[in-house]
Amino acid sequence: MSNHPYKFDPSSKKFICPNCNKRKFVKYIFKDTNDYLPDIFGKCDRLSCEELSENNPYKSGFLKEQKVSKNRLSVLRPTQEIKPAKKEYIPRSVLVKSTRSYQSSGFYKNLNTNVKHIFPSYKLDAVFETYHLGVVKQNYLNGALTIPFINFNQKICAIQVKEFDHKNHTLKTNYVHSLLEWNFKKQKRVPPDWLKSYSAMEKKVSCLFGEHLLKDFKNNPVALVEAPKTAIYGALYFGLPETPSDLIWLAVYNLSSLKFEKCKILEGRDVILFPDLSKESKAFDLWSNRAKDFEKRLPDTTFKVYDYLEHVSTEEEKNDGHDLADYLIQKDWKEFNSDLYDPELEAKEWDLFVTSLKEESEPSYISQKEIMDLKQYFKRKDLSENTMILNSGEKILDLKKMIESHFLIIECKNSPTIIPYVERLQKLRDRLTERLTF
Repeated sequence: MSNHPYKFDPSSKKFICPNCNKRKFVKYIFKDTNDYLPDIFGKCDRLSCEELSENNPYKSGFLKEQKVSKNRLSVLRPTQEIKPAKKEYIPRSVLVKSTRSYQSSGFYKNLNTNVKHIFPSYKLDAVFETYHLGVVKQNYLNGALTIPFINFNQKICAIQVKEFDHKNHTLKTNYVHSLLEWNFKKQKRVPPDWLKSYSAMEKKVSCLFGEHLLKDFKNNPVALVEAPKTAIYGALYFGLPETPSDLIWLAVYNLSSLKFEKCKILEGRDVILFPDLSKESKAFDLWSNRAKDFEKRLPDTTFKVYDYLEHVSTEEEKNDGHDLADYLIQKDWKEFNSDLYDPELEAKEWDLFVTSLKEESEPSYISQKEIMDLKQYFKRKDLSENTMILNSGEKILDLKKMIESHFLIIECKNSPTIIPYVERLQKLRDRLTERLTF
């Protein structure tokens, strides 16, 4: 057991950072008394916030001063080793109660009414129900979003509570267990045994957000982001997993939570990581290094870190810690969806999205003559047949819709990303010519 006399406060409390003035500061406490050290000592959750030596009691000289202080000599005495608390989970009844009336959460309402490209209720409902998102119906966080962390075995490790402003930027963060404790204390009631045991645990967010989906989609690739909000946006734009090629959007909780202990559950999968932006690309470098380490330790597992945001972002956006969600919300979600079953399409959508962010022109990769020939062919072709199988596992349900959407993408883009769409139209032309329809 460590002999260091201080540790970070294991509770969910956050304070104003003395360096960036954001409520992201985790303070140090004395291990023997759980009292806070002076306000200057702690660490900001934002990687873009510079960590100063005066914020660290071990580097600042505070520890040395305490060694000669008679009032705190007890801090340096060896403490009796305590057995780790039994692993406790939140009862499912608490989760079920939180998921009722999730449509009344501010987060849901913003996506349904306030964003530039509003999401229909049916689409929001599917994502909210898949991730078991809910709402707080009382206390000072009334209307805040509840975000459960459910592990592979369907056990509820934690339920985070977040209040958002009208742009879905975080205002306040808390946890359901803390709100329950506060309620019991306010009502002068004895909390249940599970809550006592759960609150005594030091580590609560012990799994990935969305981890419960891995059990039903055993081989799907994974998109891994920092915050649950970003994973929710990813699922809204790229779709929920349905076929074996669809991405499962998961989140690690925060930047420093990308740990091997959490990620070993992803063994055997292809994992795409989308780190948030940060000052001097510190977040990208951190995740890149850890991804390399994980790949060495997990057989048959790949970890690929996407660097597109690093290229298209401004210095201001990096310093402010923008993430994938900040970019996605600018786009129309309808550009990222298709009713056609196309295993290749979703893999290409991210590249299409990134390409649309780039302002520089690129050379043409498909001749205009070939595109015009395709247009003329389909203009003359009778498309009374509605469905077709192009190849094994790829069935087109609406020929006309597929052709229109592909030409729309081709006309809007001028990059290698249009090649698969041109090739599919060519393949369709060949099959129609051969009359291999059904």
